[in-house]
Parts: sequence; structure tokens; C-alpha cells
Amino acid sequence: MMNEVADLPWARKIASRTQAFQVICVDGGTLTYRASAANGDPLDAMALNKS
Repeated sequence: MMNEVADLPWARKIASRTQAFQVICVDGGTLTYRASAANGDPLDAMALNKS
């Protein structure tokens, strides 16, 4: 079952009723996050660097 997404005025985009997967990688002082739809289209990404 997939849930609908409520109206999020602060969000640039939403992915309602979309299968997705997330990948988190840690390499040295960098943590990288990627979210992709099941078909491979990118949904979101970010990187955090340790200082």
C-alpha cells in the first residue's frame, strides 16, 4: 500500500505513490545520500562533510 503525500509548502518536489530506494555511502569524512525512483530516476541527493 502506498500513501498519499500531504501538501508540503516547504518542499520543492514530492514523490507521491512512487517506489523508491535510498543509498547511503560513507567515504572518509563524507557521508553521501542518494534517493532514486524504482526506474532509476533521481529523486534527491546530498553530501555531508565532516569538518
